[in-house]
Amino acid sequence: MSFVHSLRSCLPAVALALICSTAHAFTFDSENVFSANFREMKKSGNTAWKWDSSSKSMRISPVASGAYAHAKSAADASKPAQTTFTVSEGETLSVEIGFSAGTPRSSLGIYIIDPKNENKGYLALYNIDNTGNDDLLRFVTNAAPLTSGAGGISKAKGFSAPGLELGEKATLRFTYGIKDKKGVMTLAVSNGAGVQVHSASYRMTEVGKPLTTFEIGFRYAAQNGKGDFVINNFDASVARSK
Repeated sequence: MSFVHSLRSCLPAVALALICSTAHAFTFDSENVFSANFREMKKSGNTAWKWDSSSKSMRISPVASGAYAHAKSAADASKPAQTTFTVSEGETLSVEIGFSAGTPRSSLGIYIIDPKNENKGYLALYNIDNTGNDDLLRFVTNAAPLTSGAGGISKAKGFSAPGLELGEKATLRFTYGIKDKKGVMTLAVSNGAGVQVHSASYRMTEVGKPLTTFEIGFRYAAQNGKGDFVINNFDASVARSK
């Protein structure tokens, strides 16, 4: 049975703190989980995501690129489905994707999308073996999700090997929050053993008023070569701790 849920919970924590969270989490245990939870925004080429029943994952073969918004099916078929999250000062959105990339220079990133104009938003992007064995993390504040655009780079940080092996099961972790009235993005990559190999953060000082209500999505690019791009699970939550 596929695990799909959306919940709101408040739990007591140490030192009388209160942690409240809204969570969306699922694995791809059945064929329809992907289509029920993601809306295609942009796709290049004819290659499509396919469900692999043996590994319970979604796979796409290179060359392929595009963007999807996380959204439940719309009640009104004439309007795009939108699922929004909200953060305020001191709250943080966390997104986690289990994945593997089979070809060098492939990338996976998380979008923060303006629901009023889906061609505006922010992006945190990971490139595997971007130059030889080196990996790259990028942050963008003028991304164009509707066209899977990466925008101009606000910050880039390169990492020398060792990072991930091509085809290695890995985890991409992204956070977005508001601190002192400015948006802050972080991106981290962990290898198949659960060890964090890369991380970086960016405080969006150039953005006057950061988005507080938004959609989330992912951007992918499977570059030419042998080896599928795979997504194993998706988790998103907003939490506050005082």
